[in-house]
Amino acid sequence: MFVRKIQIETAAGPEVDLGYVARLPVFRALSNSPLEFSRPVTILVGSNGAGKSTLLEALAVAMRFNPDGGFLGARKFGETGTQTHSALHELLRVSRSENPRAGYFLRAETHYNQITKMDRSLTYAGAHRHSHGETVLNVLEEALKERGLFIFDEPEAGLSPVSQMAVMGMIALAARGGSQFIVATHSPIIAGVPGANIVSVEEEGIVSTDYEDTEMVQAMREFLADPVGSADIIIEGL
Repeated sequence: MFVRKIQIETAAGPEVDLGYVARLPVFRALSNSPLEFSRPVTILVGSNGAGKSTLLEALAVAMRFNPDGGFLGARKFGETGTQTHSALHELLRVSRSENPRAGYFLRAETHYNQITKMDRSLTYAGAHRHSHGETVLNVLEEALKERGLFIFDEPEAGLSPVSQMAVMGMIALAARGGSQFIVATHSPIIAGVPGANIVSVEEEGIVSTDYEDTEMVQAMREFLADPVGSADIIIEGL
């Protein structure tokens, strides 16, 4: 375990202009109480707009990842040139037991940009000849060879259900080898990592929840039980 706890240090340092971030449920929750990490895999779930991605971006920057995503270290593939992350990292206090020497920040929004940079390297030459899903699997297969800290923001983007299962298995195996994962996802498959701690970001705060009680699992079960009927209800409600 690398990261033990994160919290908002609102009284520390100069005033920071957070803009929209100050209105996010995740910011209000962390301002009231810290988020502690007790297991190698932590899954963040919740509705769109709760602030899951914003939190992971801030944590990644605080842990010295490239804000655009990629391998931990010397920002080997550079940034896109346009700042897309918030100032939340300036107020984020991270308690850690040790600093990771390896890791990867998978950010769905900028994965294509990272692959473009990797495509120019000898190691990943020809990366764009593969599909989005294939590049995710290829990069993770390489990154997970080392024990490290892995921050994944919606890793399911572009992946088939079978590929999501593969990523879930990769996470589980790497966690057994001493790696730590903090993952935001809307995928019931990715969230199914055995032994993961699932926390839901809600208006009321950040609360631990069981897999079966998550909204995404319940919604998926209901839809698969009666896809035609579910589709009719959804269409009528639009």
